[in-house]
Amino acid sequence: MKAIISEKVVEAIKKECTRINSETGGMLVGKEIGNEFIITDFIGPGPNSHHSVSSFSYDPEYELKEYEKIINENDSVELLGWIHKHPGDFDRPSSVDLEFANQVFDNKEWQEWDFDKLLMPIVNLFNDSFKITNYLITKDKRNFEIIPLEIVPESHPKVQALLNKSSRKTANRLDAEIESLKQLGLTTGMEYDEASRLITVTANPGKRISIFHRDIFSYSDFKLEFRLHRTYPVTKPAVFLTIKNRCTPITTESKILMNWSPAHILADIIRFDFPDLVYPIKLFRRKQTWI
Repeated sequence: MKAIISEKVVEAIKKECTRINSETGGMLVGKEIGNEFIITDFIGPGPNSHHSVSSFSYDPEYELKEYEKIINENDSVELLGWIHKHPGDFDRPSSVDLEFANQVFDNKEWQEWDFDKLLMPIVNLFNDSFKITNYLITKDKRNFEIIPLEIVPESHPKVQALLNKSSRKTANRLDAEIESLKQLGLTTGMEYDEASRLITVTANPGKRISIFHRDIFSYSDFKLEFRLHRTYPVTKPAVFLTIKNRCTPITTESKILMNWSPAHILADIIRFDFPDLVYPIKLFRRKQTWI
């Protein structure tokens, strides 16, 4: 067995370990393929973690939330283990480390993860040196063994093979999002900038629309912008409305955004918050159901 880790992940680990003098660490995410662990992501300890010179505890709520963001974007990866820093040049697992591994293997709270092995590397910062000793522990043997750790560029084919699965999944999601907007039958224009991950919906002047169920008559072009974070759809989109050349972020009044989940799509925002982009108002008559 051996592990492959990208230089980008190593830099993130080094940054966290040099941030404070006490113990710290985080989650390692990637994939076990054959006899290799491919490490693609590092999740830090979180804002509510606790640190001392000889021990520290993670912020589990933060780490699990960040992990969910990663696997929602790329469901081909999984949690591989935890890395943490030891004081001085002490590069061996402690009795506390063994106890933690046993809890993960045996505790009912972790049963759904069904770990049969864990990566538990140890970082040492000593005399201006940065060293990672890569330990593996298995459920059947319950003892730590050192396995090789190869640091590679992010462009390494095995790393890219996993990261590209994330890119394909994201691209497929965005293609479906754009198609769902088109299927609304909008008479407006629509543009997508792949580099900035910006989807823009525009309309002609003089169109009467309903925004948050309040009528507004637009005497100039209005424009909707959906700005998507890298972790979309786990992270909700930022939505901006430009009307009469005034740009306003849409947050507090949108029930969809206030209750956003990955099950929602951009078309839901238009259907609910901007219903008359889809169903134009007719004289003395308006539709009562918008979704």
